[in-house]
Amino acid sequence: MIPIFWRFLLREYIKTLFLSCGAFLAILMTMRFSDIAQIAALGASWQQTACFVWNQIPYILPIALPISCLLSSILLTSRLSKSCEITAFRSLGLSLTTLTLPLLVAALFLSILNAWIVSEWATNAHLSSNQLRTELRTINPLLLAQSNYLTGMRGIYFQSMGKTVRGKSATDVVAAFPGERIHLFLAKELRAKENSFDGDKLTFITSQNISNTSGLLIENISHANIPVREFANVLHRHVWGVKDDYLNLPLLLARRADLKEQIQASDEIKLPSLKTKYLKTSSELFRRLSLGFAPISFTLMGVAFGVTISRRHSKKGLIFVMILAGAYLFCFFFAKSINHKPFTARALYLVPHAIIISLSLLMLSRTTRGIE
Repeated sequence: MIPIFWRFLLREYIKTLFLSCGAFLAILMTMRFSDIAQIAALGASWQQTACFVWNQIPYILPIALPISCLLSSILLTSRLSKSCEITAFRSLGLSLTTLTLPLLVAALFLSILNAWIVSEWATNAHLSSNQLRTELRTINPLLLAQSNYLTGMRGIYFQSMGKTVRGKSATDVVAAFPGERIHLFLAKELRAKENSFDGDKLTFITSQNISNTSGLLIENISHANIPVREFANVLHRHVWGVKDDYLNLPLLLARRADLKEQIQASDEIKLPSLKTKYLKTSSELFRRLSLGFAPISFTLMGVAFGVTISRRHSKKGLIFVMILAGAYLFCFFFAKSINHKPFTARALYLVPHAIIISLSLLMLSRTTRGIE
């Protein structure tokens, strides 16, 4: 049987948590609008766009959830302190540790949920999003080519000087593709079909090195039928490989063990690259551990600095909490950028949690003894 005060604290904590988490998701989702706009620009259906938007949630939720836990716990304990309900609970013989326990139990389940999101849902969502991008670019790469923003990101120049129907046809086309040297492509007209492109009066100009002598190869074609996939391969490069972000926890551990075996059996030439991959994989494990533990440490911090025993309610605790939370986020994102340096990255992932928990326990101990 759950005690009445447990039900009261959990109800208030979870209610504020959902409101805070929803607000953060709405705000942070605006940061992904450029990616969503790219998918829409590639001619995605509303089902594909909705699927892509759904897959953006795991990018945001692992960060939004700990911050929501912090806000929920600090708002709850601050309100209870101002209304003297903390004093009423303590007059009944309930210590601050007893009052904190139900919130920490809820935070434990939220930590398990956050760890699952990072290791399972987020990995599948990242892979699905990239597969959707590749699929859309393959279906109609002419639409991709006519997007100046997307082609500019890949160093491609594509311009239609004549009449153009977006995603269907283009006339008087001039295109330049990067390589060892610039390759030029001219076409009087390009027409997109279901599985191919028709082109009239095509010209390809490429550079060649023959017998240490540079030259140009010019090829004129009156009419050509180009398969969609071949045209798409020109516009985006295929890089065969699976990033650590795409692997769930069992697969990530398997990759780490496999890399360790390869390092032991490799020669000196391949050893540096294998070590770099191994270090990045190890850092990814600590990144997921840090995010998984964040709801507990942030909830404890909110409780510790939200309780006040003075009649004058100071803003110092709130400012201190903002500094600690900001420091954790800075360390987290900085560690992600240096994941090839495992010891530094591990320290940045884990040390902020140790500092937060130590200061929170110290603050709770002082509050219990009546020290502000």
